[in-house]
Amino acid sequence: MRDKRLIFILVSLLISIGSISFGVDSRIPQIKGDLYVFDEAELISDELERYIIDKSKKIYGETKTHILTTTISSLEGMDIREYSSLLFNNLELDKKDRNGILILVAPNEDKSWIQIGPDVKASIRDNIKNSSIEDEISSYIRMGDFDNGILLGVNKIIQEMDREYNIEIGELKKISRPIESDGFDIPWKFILVIIIIGFMDMKFFKGALFYTITLSIGFGRKGTESYDGRNKR
Repeated sequence: MRDKRLIFILVSLLISIGSISFGVDSRIPQIKGDLYVFDEAELISDELERYIIDKSKKIYGETKTHILTTTISSLEGMDIREYSSLLFNNLELDKKDRNGILILVAPNEDKSWIQIGPDVKASIRDNIKNSSIEDEISSYIRMGDFDNGILLGVNKIIQEMDREYNIEIGELKKISRPIESDGFDIPWKFILVIIIIGFMDMKFFKGALFYTITLSIGFGRKGTESYDGRNKR
């Protein structure tokens, strides 16, 4: 019985050592075959998937650069940069030519990341990393608009490749909804009402209404207190 237990421990140890030696992490999916779309989280519509595959194939045919668009169900508690790096290293790319770009979308964490292979042209790498593509994709993810977010990311990468290589990729699919502003937009009708009320107040009440409102919210003289920088005792 003790011998069997010892054998089990040794086998488990060998498996663990083997996993570490070959860089295998069970949390990272193994993507084989098609290196254009991997939709584990099932976010990408059929129409968008066809579009991505068509454009990615054209890019690869002209530049030998793989563009893989990926969605995952969970980062498994990992940082998205670490996850992206491990996922990229697991791809079946020629180890002597790491010419690939990975677009990773993690909807459950509201995050996205673009992993760029070391053999991608430096100018493309710099342009992508100096842009706000990841933030823009993440903005769509937070709104639950996955198709437009992923489409934006793919189009931005395609445009970078087109600028660098001047290739014929055809017309790009348009984003159906722009990113919503995070700022506070005041409706013009509300502004108009405020102007009218202000005019009536000045004309008929000599500003008394405005004074009363500001006083009630703490902007009047009774609601203010001077401070001379010294501690009160």
